[in-house]
Formats: sequence, C-alpha cells, structure tokens
Amino acid sequence: MSRMNKNRRRLEFDGLEGRRLLSGDVTASVNSSGYLTITGDGAGNQIALSRGYGNWVVVQSLDGSTRINGTTSPRYFLPGNDINIDLNSGDDVLIVNDIQTPADLHVWGDHGDDSITVNKATVRDDLRIYPGYGDDSVALNGVTVGLSNDQEVSNLEINDSGGIGPITIGAASDGTRTSVEYDVAIELGASVFLDAVVEIGATDVGDDLRVTVHPIWGEDSFWSDLHLDVSDVSVGDDLAVTSTVGNDQLDFDDVQARDLILQASGGNDSVSIEDTSVTSANVDLGNGNDGLGLLRMSATGSVVLDGGDGYDGLSIGNGAPSGLSHSGFESVFYYWILSP
Repeated sequence: MSRMNKNRRRLEFDGLEGRRLLSGDVTASVNSSGYLTITGDGAGNQIALSRGYGNWVVVQSLDGSTRINGTTSPRYFLPGNDINIDLNSGDDVLIVNDIQTPADLHVWGDHGDDSITVNKATVRDDLRIYPGYGDDSVALNGVTVGLSNDQEVSNLEINDSGGIGPITIGAASDGTRTSVEYDVAIELGASVFLDAVVEIGATDVGDDLRVTVHPIWGEDSFWSDLHLDVSDVSVGDDLAVTSTVGNDQLDFDDVQARDLILQASGGNDSVSIEDTSVTSANVDLGNGNDGLGLLRMSATGSVVLDGGDGYDGLSIGNGAPSGLSHSGFESVFYYWILSP
C-alpha cells in the first residue's frame, strides 16, 4: 500500500507540460507506475469518476464546462495503483460512482467550499479525504474500504482540520451498507461560530471508530459545537469521541462496540445513548452544565460516568447496566418505559 506525501508528489500531465491551462481545466494522467493523478485548477471544477469497462475509470465533466485535459468529452484511464485527486482551490464538486480502485484513493480539497461524494465505490486499501479550508461537505454512501481477501490493513480517514463541514457516512440508495475493514478516523478543526455536523449510519467498522474535534490553532477561543449522530453502527473495538470545545450534542442509537469512550470536556453538552450494547463505557463530560441520558443500554463490564464540573443531570431508563458507577451529577433520575 502506498503512503503518498502530497508535497512530494510529481504530477504527470498527459503530455501537457509547458501548456498554459485554461480556467476550469482538470488534468488527468496515469504514470508508468500506474498512479492515476487528477489535478484541478483555481476555478470551480465539477467532475465525476465512474466505472468503465472492466477496471477502466471514466473521468467526465458534471457541468458541461469543466474540461478534462482540454476537452469536455469523457476521458478514460486504466489505473494500476493509487488514485490521487487534488481539486485545488475554488468551489469544487467531485462525485465518485461505483469504481473499484487497485490500491488507495486520496482526495484533497484545498481552499474553497468543496462537495465530495463517494457512492458504492470499492477501495482496496485506504480511503483518505482531506477537504482543506472552506465550508466543505463529504458524503460516503455504501462504500467498501478493504477487501477481505487482501493482506493489507485498510483504513478510512477524513481530516478536515482546516475547516468545518457536514460529513455523512451511510448506506447507498439501494441499501448497501458502508464497510471499513479496519479503522475509521474523522478529525475536524473547530472554527468560530460554525457547527461540526457528523452523521454515521448503516456502517460496519472492523476495529476503531474515532471522531475528534479540536481548535484549529490550538486556542480554546476558536470553538465549534459538534452535532454527532451515530445510528445502526457496529464497531469491532473502540468507539471514541473527543471534543474539547463547544456545546456538543452526541446521540448514539442502535450501536454495538467493545469500548465506548466519550470525552466532551468543554461547554454545555448533551449526550444520549439508546439501545446500545458495549463491553465497557467511560463518559467524561468535563466542564459545563451537561446532560446524559441512557435508555436500554447494556454492558457486560464497567460503565463509568463522570459529570465533571457544573450542574449536570443523569437519566437512566429501563434499568442500569450492572457495572454502572457515576459521580459529579447533581441530578439523577430513573424511569421505565413499557413496551407497547
């Protein structure tokens, strides 16, 4: 599996070296090592990748005006290694439909408000998306990362440390679930007055699922509220969420994981855990006036809940896990909901 450093990449422009690229022109080429490199310019490019015959990849314009290697006609490529897409600056749109990559798929958004969508693609090794600076959106629908008969360890990484935008991971329109062989890591940089929205559903993760929000420049004065919804998700090992700033809303429904680790250390946070089964859980709400609700939560091991500073409330519905202990909650309420 290749690990490419964006700053060290050497791009090949399909024989266009020395030619001045017009606005709205995307270059694409496959080099002698099989890497397919697609590079946008400073305009708002709109392109789609789809599967052609066999493992050929079709690159075409979405808006009819974006050019690929100087033409608005579709171009065809046969990659034998990683696919690397650098949208460059501008408000870009990228849609990847039903392709199968021979190795990694890397996407860089750079500056601008970008929209990145991957539908029913199969990525043999790693899928890594770096939206960059701007109000970006990322949607993964029915994506498979890693092949069960492959010896490589495959991961999904979304690193939007330069800005905030909605991220959704879930099923395709035909119900195909998203599946990741090993780890999922989502890292967001907090920005002033912009909320971070992450929705994960209909997804199976082989090992860890981690969501992290941190200030862009390491200053607590730059903050965002995290709105996280995790539903119908199975995680082979740790489900870990860390948000050090903002008034966060974290909702978990129909989740299976080994260890649930939640750290919401700043702001007035609201956490809901419903119909979720884990081996153990550790929830630290930190500062602020926080609320935590458990409903039909089960655990075979310890469940440690810490309300932290502030006036915090805890509600427990339909029985508490046997290994539950809590501290730092000024209000604790037990209730029961009868099945219809």
